[in-house]
Amino acid sequence: MPYHVRNRVPIEDLRRGRKAVAKQEAVILTFFQAHPNATFTPYAVLAGTGLNCPITSVRRAMTDLTNADKLEKVDHDRLEIYGVCNKVWRLKKKPGQLTLL
Repeated sequence: MPYHVRNRVPIEDLRRGRKAVAKQEAVILTFFQAHPNATFTPYAVLAGTGLNCPITSVRRAMTDLTNADKLEKVDHDRLEIYGVCNKVWRLKKKPGQLTLL
């Protein structure tokens, strides 16, 4: 759960930032767990979770969850906001886990 600091900041700001990052990642992971067979773009995750943060924070959290082996990026894009293609993620399937359709 990295919190990216660009400048020198007081330790309390760093702690607050790390706490916010942990909360964002928990909310996003819970969202994916509630929709285990669905795929989402960062914009869809932001809309679905109701988080009040920049889209870059959602992208960072999704990347961190992917690096932690909890989410996986799917091989296709989805046309979305501003007419731009966005990458799609889903909850990482565990080996031997069955998928219900």
